Amino acid sequence: MCKRIIAAFAAVLLVVSAGSAKVPRLINYQGVLTDAAGAPVNGAQSIQFSFFDAETGGTAFWSETHSVEIADGLFNVILGSVTVMDSTAFRPDSVYLEITVGEDDPMAPRQRLVSVMSAFYADRADDADRLGGYASGAFVRTVNAVVPQDGEVTLVGGDNVTVTPSAADHTITISASGGGTTGDNLGNHTAARNVRLNGNWLSNDGDDEGIRIDNNGNASIPKDATVNGDFTTGGSIYSSSTISALSNVNSSGYIRTGVPASTYASGDIVSTDDLIADNDVIAGDRITSGGNIICGDNLAIANHLGVNMGSGYSATYALQVLGSTYSTVDMVAGGKLSSGGHCGVNFGGTSSTYALRVAGDAYATGSWLGSDLNLKKNIADAAVPAAKLFRLRGVSYEWNRDENPGREFTSGVQYGLIAQEVEKIFPEMVKTDENGEKAVAYYQLIPLLLEAVKKQQDQIAALQKLVGQTQTISE
Repeated sequence: MCKRIIAAFAAVLLVVSAGSAKVPRLINYQGVLTDAAGAPVNGAQSIQFSFFDAETGGTAFWSETHSVEIADGLFNVILGSVTVMDSTAFRPDSVYLEITVGEDDPMAPRQRLVSVMSAFYADRADDADRLGGYASGAFVRTVNAVVPQDGEVTLVGGDNVTVTPSAADHTITISASGGGTTGDNLGNHTAARNVRLNGNWLSNDGDDEGIRIDNNGNASIPKDATVNGDFTTGGSIYSSSTISALSNVNSSGYIRTGVPASTYASGDIVSTDDLIADNDVIAGDRITSGGNIICGDNLAIANHLGVNMGSGYSATYALQVLGSTYSTVDMVAGGKLSSGGHCGVNFGGTSSTYALRVAGDAYATGSWLGSDLNLKKNIADAAVPAAKLFRLRGVSYEWNRDENPGREFTSGVQYGLIAQEVEKIFPEMVKTDENGEKAVAYYQLIPLLLEAVKKQQDQIAALQKLVGQTQTISE
């Protein structure tokens, strides 16, 4: 049976006491229910109440059903007593109530609710038109325990600090005087605690593994020290690990990395780790390193330099190296040049076969080969048949320069022996290196040729004597 409601009205009970009493989330709804003929309805009825954001269509954002006792058509319900009303749901500009009785179709048209629904926008009825739907507790009441006066808190700048409000831009700019391209002038400040810079520390005692600057101006760095330009200090530089700079490393005191066992003084660079620079490394005195010394430009010292010695430097040699020495440019020595390992000159490395290997011609104003009696044993005359010497073949040749670029072979016609031929006759005069190339010890032919000449001279003398006797008999 189709039913209808007439003379219906809804009201929000705004029972608000002084203080912080909240608006009840309930709506008192009363009406008169009649049948299709207009006769009042009696007895129990199931009535569903729903809120929509549109007069037709749309989706219900709140709904609840009541079992209502009706007398002479009159009924009264409290909406929100079954399903709690969420105040955020009542934000639409228009709210429409739809009523459905029992199995009947929803009554039309929907009823629009006005004015009184605005009370659901906030917990305080007197704030409903001013808080934008947010609870009053969501707003700042104090700033660092300062209570606003007349709703305002004023920011006041201290020394060297300027506060510039802009109502047009809705911004507040806080800046230090002297800013811009000239930098900030914050005055002369003393930090009572360590200063943290992007996770690293600047301190006087070295705590927090940061840069330490003591009262004498010396800098020490427990971690690696890396700078993008010059590393310069008026005192000493210390790092427990590596010092790395993309330009010069300069110190009027010492530069020390790691924990070196040797002593150090002003002007020294003492390192048990790597010392790396893309430009100059300059020391007024010693450079001692237990690791690598790498620089992209000059390495200049005012005293002797020891490399890989493990005990400092040599008082005899300006440069003493224990191990290989390699340079991509000219190496000029005004005094002695000593190497404790194998040395390759213009060779691109070193040779495991030869202590010194040179690619190209070697020039000297003098040359000596060791030949001390005390260094030799099993000494005997070089008794070699001349016939073996006569089997050697002297040849002329040219070096194959085209197939061996970079070897700096001498151009033009050369004279010598073929190592593979010499090896068949005198194998002790031929050496084969790690690459399979053979070399001849030409100097070993000298004593053999000397003995051969001596024997030949004895034969000539004997023949001369024989010829003289023959002449005497003939006469």
